[in-house]
Amino acid sequence: MKENKSAFILKICVQILCLEMPVYVAFDEKMSRPINRMRPVHPGEILREDYLAPLGMSANALANALGVPATRIHEILKERRSVTADTAQRLARYFGGDAASWLNLQAMYDLKTLATQEEIMHTVTPRALELSA
Repeated sequence: MKENKSAFILKICVQILCLEMPVYVAFDEKMSRPINRMRPVHPGEILREDYLAPLGMSANALANALGVPATRIHEILKERRSVTADTAQRLARYFGGDAASWLNLQAMYDLKTLATQEEIMHTVTPRALELSA
């Protein structure tokens, strides 16, 4: 039986806390923050694999339950559309939890897949560096 991601992550955290496995953390070039090398996960993947699949629920059934167009749910599940505040609130109400969790998943995905990340790092000078120059 396939283990869901939440259970797998919890299992890994327990193993780490119990020191059953070594933990290696990579830092950026200035040693100021850890680098996360995990692939970005779209909220649609979480919704598809951790919520709908275990329930045997279709995208159309979820759309009906949430009162949204089926195309919205299909596009989120195909990872072609972002989870909006409206959708996040509906998902939180239906499945339990809070809308902020869905929005945080989307924000993290957006930041990790930002196409202009390198350009921003090279063209925008931090204010603190401008003041010290």
